[in-house]
Amino acid sequence: MDLQRKIIQIIPKPYLVLLISTFSMIMALALDVVLVWILNYDYRTEDLIGAIVLPFLVAPVISWYTLEILYEVDRLEVEKKKAATYDSLTGLLNRRAFIQSCNSIFELAKRNKQHCCLIAIDIDFFKKINDTFGHQAGDNVLAEFGNIAKTHAKTCDLAGRLGGEEFAFFLPKTSLQQAKILAEKLLSAAKTAEIIYDNAKIQLTISIGIATTNGQSHTLQNLLKNADQALYHAKHSGRDQLSVFQPVS
Repeated sequence: MDLQRKIIQIIPKPYLVLLISTFSMIMALALDVVLVWILNYDYRTEDLIGAIVLPFLVAPVISWYTLEILYEVDRLEVEKKKAATYDSLTGLLNRRAFIQSCNSIFELAKRNKQHCCLIAIDIDFFKKINDTFGHQAGDNVLAEFGNIAKTHAKTCDLAGRLGGEEFAFFLPKTSLQQAKILAEKLLSAAKTAEIIYDNAKIQLTISIGIATTNGQSHTLQNLLKNADQALYHAKHSGRDQLSVFQPVS
């Protein structure tokens, strides 16, 4: 199945049809030659023409429709995999995919003694947005923040929607200072986002909590918990700000 997918993804359909048709003609001609040799049949010119023309007429049609089915199966497989990995509204990793990806990278970073950071994010007053403007407006806000997250995420970063209005960034090989710079950019981008719904401008602000593995978190769950605790502090300190987890001495 993997080889089939690679072939249909690399080679354009018309070329595949040509290859299959050519192969069919060669195999048909070869089979005729073998049968003539085995049966000691008196081969005529019209037989040779028939062995070539018939596959030439039939093979392209059959191969075209067969490839149509294969391409459709491949498309459905891709969509199924995407649906199982990404949040359909924001385009970010869904919770399950985010946690799984983070676990793999976290364990590798821990073995290599590399620092990682986790940024927990919550959209401020999201319930109020839904109550005031409606759930479609709330979906627009979530989608807009998804665009903001994808714009500011580096290639090596993981960005996910954990559920509702909760998001997270996992930043491998990242210092606390670098994480704070990204968090400030996210705060600014959210505040300046232009979200218009039903001729009304929706103000978007977020609260952020940051935790680091630098002597604070030894498991991914611990890192998530610490980031959530810092987020809780940011929200209860006025929102629209970031807070860094401070371990108890």
